[in-house]
Amino acid sequence: MSGDQEIDGMSSPALRFGEELRRSRRARGWSQLEAGARMGYSGGLLSYVERGKKPVTLNLAVRADQVFGTGERFQ
Repeated sequence: MSGDQEIDGMSSPALRFGEELRRSRRARGWSQLEAGARMGYSGGLLSYVERGKKPVTLNLAVRADQVFGTGERFQ
């Protein structure tokens, strides 16, 4: 798949997760760097996760729920 093809977020769980993470982060006005620091991850890793380029770990999902106060939405 070439890098300029658009991917339907509904077709990939990783992309759906990334889109929800981005929405939650932006709703709080946080940069990737700030959200990453709050979660214990780098801003660069969050960038990759938001774009579906890195796999989501359970630990990251749990931290996202804790930091964003979303119950178990990310898990």
